[in-house]
Amino acid sequence: MSRCGAGLLGVMLFASGCTYYNAIYNAERSYDEAEAHRRAGRDSLASQSYRDVVRKAARGYRRDPEGEWGDDALFLLGRARLRLGEIRAARAALKEAAERSESADTRFAVLVYLALAEVESGNSEAALPLIERALSGLTVGPALAEAHLLRGQVLLSQGAAGNGWADLDRAQELDAV
Repeated sequence: MSRCGAGLLGVMLFASGCTYYNAIYNAERSYDEAEAHRRAGRDSLASQSYRDVVRKAARGYRRDPEGEWGDDALFLLGRARLRLGEIRAARAALKEAAERSESADTRFAVLVYLALAEVESGNSEAALPLIERALSGLTVGPALAEAHLLRGQVLLSQGAAGNGWADLDRAQELDAV
């Protein structure tokens, strides 16, 4: 292969990687937008943004499922599908993300959303051990606030008001950061 051909191949591989990363980056931005809409009570805009996340993350994942950001794409897919009420698809994506991720932080964060899937399925009892495992490893980030919020809701539903309210307060503190 000539030097020119090798250089062209290198540029093409670099550009392909940038395109792939850009798809995941755009999906992450759409997810943040969807979350902002959800929190503000703009449900139709949130749903539209979550569908956009699914489209972008799936496209990025299909480009290179074994790539560096494959687990990130699956994690985004799982969370967006969960927010859309697509529990079975969310679980599948989240479990695959946890299996593929080399990051302990990601694996602990995935547990929070798997717990949320259990709650959404009406199985709060199965959610608590997942939340406890997640809280044993999470130290920062939105998943930590989500874990405290979820555990607070579950504990309140089980009649453990003191601990439930403490978790809700902690979630609010963490979310403000």
